[in-house]
Amino acid sequence: METWVETAAVNDGRGTRVHFRSVVSLGLPLPALTDRVAAWKRQGELDRALDVLAADISG
Repeated sequence: METWVETAAVNDGRGTRVHFRSVVSLGLPLPALTDRVAAWKRQGELDRALDVLAADISG
């Protein structure tokens, strides 16, 4: 599993867009199923991480 965090300036440099990108491969039998479940779980983790980041930034 790998995750990249990318940032980009927006609004003429007055803001920042944050984007998480992740690749999931468990290396288990039936990867079409197991990797899909792992990716679904990872999506929830990344969504929660972005929510925490947004809450921290907004005070």
